[in-house]
Amino acid sequence: MKENKFLTVYLILLGLVLAGGVYGWLQTSSQHKEAQELYERELSSKTRLERGKPFPNQENLDEMEESAQEYAKVVEELKAVVSDYQPPVYDVLLSQFQSRLRGLVEGSVAELEAAGVSLEEVESFYYGMDKYQSVAPTQEAVPFLLYQAEAIQEVLATLAGNQISELLSFSREEIPPEKGRGFGEAPQYGDEDFDERALPSEDTISQSMPFQMAFQGSEAALQGVLNDLASSPNYFFVVRALRIENAEKEGPKTEDAKLSTREGEDRRGKILLGNEEVIASLLIDLVFFPEEETSEN
Repeated sequence: MKENKFLTVYLILLGLVLAGGVYGWLQTSSQHKEAQELYERELSSKTRLERGKPFPNQENLDEMEESAQEYAKVVEELKAVVSDYQPPVYDVLLSQFQSRLRGLVEGSVAELEAAGVSLEEVESFYYGMDKYQSVAPTQEAVPFLLYQAEAIQEVLATLAGNQISELLSFSREEIPPEKGRGFGEAPQYGDEDFDERALPSEDTISQSMPFQMAFQGSEAALQGVLNDLASSPNYFFVVRALRIENAEKEGPKTEDAKLSTREGEDRRGKILLGNEEVIASLLIDLVFFPEEETSEN
């Protein structure tokens, strides 16, 4: 039987046309599906915006832009304020640090003694930096330690100026640069202060250098110290914790009322006249604001 070449060619061409049609239909169907999904997303976004507050129109956009500008202005003003509470860059060698620290401590001792403040109860008075009498800190820690030492000097001058009776204790926590870390860096496994339960912190807006002290004095002296700390023009002090207790644990007794006029200033007289002293224990944060790091685009 003779083969019909025309029919064969026709069938091949027909198959190619059908295949092309199917392929085109699939492509069109896929594009239609993508277009439909895009339309649904845009419609959903439009509906969400229309239901949102404020409504997305030009008037509300202008108000939001104005609010953003006002917010940016407030932020810039705040930056200008906190820039005064940034540790200065000290160009101090390790060999000079110890002499600078010793001079600050000796100045504080002289000022306290001149004001009649007793230091008998303080076991070791060296701003809580006793070890640096014989050992130098790391160069990275020097600027922060000097900044803290000068702040402590101002605090002690405040105690002297408000005429407290006695400084009972003074101590401070080591700051991260003393431990080989930067501020904001979490302790690593193996460090003494490592706490596996601690959550990571991304707060780099402010950092603090805590120290503690306890002193005895009148209520007026305590109030004066707190006011001076809050209004310091040079440092940002935050009293994180405060405990106050009476220096005299027992109240006046009946025989305390039998006073001569010359006894009005003794211990019993102070209790009866409301001039008894208090013991104040304070945990103070010396807060500073690191300079903002700017990234180059």
